[in-house]
Amino acid sequence: MELEYVDLICNIAASAIHEHLTRRARDEARYSIMVALAKLAEHRDSETGKHVERVSRFACLLAEELRSIECYRAVITDEYIADLARAVPLHDIGKVAIPDHILLKPGRLTAGETTIMRTHTSIGARTLRSIVERVPGARFLAMAEEIAHAHHEWHNGQGYPRGLSGEAIPLSARLVTAADVYDAITTRRVYKKAMPHETAVTIITESSGKQFDHDVANAFLKCEEDFRRLAVELADDFSSSVSLSHVDTTPSDVAVVGARS
Repeated sequence: MELEYVDLICNIAASAIHEHLTRRARDEARYSIMVALAKLAEHRDSETGKHVERVSRFACLLAEELRSIECYRAVITDEYIADLARAVPLHDIGKVAIPDHILLKPGRLTAGETTIMRTHTSIGARTLRSIVERVPGARFLAMAEEIAHAHHEWHNGQGYPRGLSGEAIPLSARLVTAADVYDAITTRRVYKKAMPHETAVTIITESSGKQFDHDVANAFLKCEEDFRRLAVELADDFSSSVSLSHVDTTPSDVAVVGARS
């Protein structure tokens, strides 16, 4: 009888383990497909190189720093950071719908082109929403949807596409806003030169409470040397990811970052 009980327990355990492994394999396959789609969007722009990987690492750095603050600890759990790492690569998935003559245009966009470029946020959100509806248990996809939709919103409400402000902007998107802009400033793009790390620090500091959440901007300042290190470590093969010396810039160089990142 004891052997029968042991056999029964083994069968139940084997079934549970099989179900767990199958579910994990399914989740990994789903994630791999999503990352492949993100890479597809990224490769349309030959200037962005390792942008997706850098922004993901930057956003997780900010999340780790923020959870040292009491009011964020209950939200930014290990699971939250794991979901964030999976969700961030999909933030620009909507750019697959932007025509090449706009996406790859050197220099400033016209007002009409800017309007079209900005639709990548809503297109990305709608695309991910259609997947979330079919896979309701995938938390990272729901987070990816909110990031895609809101990573160009500004803390003061002057961003797009919905003009959200303050805490109405999901925390995940507030993290990605700072990570994405840092990367856009410090890397070469078809429409601008790479600017030095110090320029990015100045811009993010001066834009705290305007474009960026105060707490996120403060978290960035606490770990900005980690940003510098990662930017060099994950530099694109074709250029230096972050300039360590002075680079000549103009006001228009800085102005276009927000519209094109």
